[in-house]
Amino acid sequence: MALSGNIREGDWTVEVETIPTGDGGFRCRVRVEHGRPAGPFRHAFDHGPSCPTEREALLEGLRAGMVWIELKASHVFDV
Repeated sequence: MALSGNIREGDWTVEVETIPTGDGGFRCRVRVEHGRPAGPFRHAFDHGPSCPTEREALLEGLRAGMVWIELKASHVFDV
């Protein structure tokens, strides 16, 4: 059973779902979305490192998604 979680505030959302790895650990798939003048922007990525537990993978994925949103909102990069 995969764990999933999300964080929403204003016009942005971070959603994550854990994925088992071949080494007995877990990683997660991160999906971010935020509104913008031209309509909603969506991006998905696999968060890299393997974690020993699903809980740790879920928290790491939420952190990665929040950092991604923060950097995107600060115009550090343009995707």
